[in-house]
Amino acid sequence: MIEFVNEGDQAERVRCLIRSDAVSQELTVGSLAPGSSTTAELDEPVGRNLTCVWTAFDTKGRLHLWSYEGKHKRLRKGHEVDLPTALERMYPD
Repeated sequence: MIEFVNEGDQAERVRCLIRSDAVSQELTVGSLAPGSSTTAELDEPVGRNLTCVWTAFDTKGRLHLWSYEGKHKRLRKGHEVDLPTALERMYPD
């Protein structure tokens, strides 16, 4: 299970990609109101060497990317990336 906590403004179309040596799984979370949280079930055990990104749109229509390590990027309005591309941007090595 993974928990998503929204400590900012409204988050729309929240999605997540978890990758490890054991699994690669995409999750659709939905919308999160300010101060809310939700959990999502994982299909399989996560394994080791975890990388995880999640994306969400803000109220101005800009896509935000976050990594499990706390990195954050905000894309310009109208710019979108899929989850594998978001993972590459947050974990470039």
